[in-house]
Amino acid sequence: MQDKPSDSQTSPSSLAPAAEAASVLTIAWDTKWPPNCDNILSQLVHDSNVQLAQFRNVVQCIGTGQDGLQLRSDVDSFGRTCIRACEAAKSCILPQLRHESVEFTRHASQFIGCVNACVVEMRRCAALERTFPNGEPCITQQQIEHMEEMLETLENLITVHYSTSESSPAERVTPRRRRATNCRPACVCSKLKTSYA
Repeated sequence: MQDKPSDSQTSPSSLAPAAEAASVLTIAWDTKWPPNCDNILSQLVHDSNVQLAQFRNVVQCIGTGQDGLQLRSDVDSFGRTCIRACEAAKSCILPQLRHESVEFTRHASQFIGCVNACVVEMRRCAALERTFPNGEPCITQQQIEHMEEMLETLENLITVHYSTSESSPAERVTPRRRRATNCRPACVCSKLKTSYA
């Protein structure tokens, strides 16, 4: 099997606008929330899902009649591109955690689902390649661990963000009614009359 092409060779031109948009947001997040940020986030998450779908389409052909050197090359290429798309979206989403909006929450949740699906697909690909070996593996354990780490980082940071942004328990719980001054907890209050049928 031929040497694996570099990321710059496997990255499709469709990722260029997304990567550029991610760079813009990474710079702008510390100054002002860009007015078109929701559209950029939506495009980045969409690109990640598109690359994942293409990667899944070639992975499911491993071990079939369509398998061969070209298919394995495509698996390697789409796998790398999928990782790059997720990296672009992650670099945009993480700095925006200080901003709360319904759209951002939706995009972040969708992206976490995409990264999780990517991890599952990479594990499946590695298992298929062990069953049907054909040269060097297209998906390495290092790549899988990298995506697993990305998923764990996203889940942890977003969980911490939303748990700390919620109101404190004292603000959410309705205060209990104060007892009468002449009522002791250990005794039965005579002011409360309960009838049993």
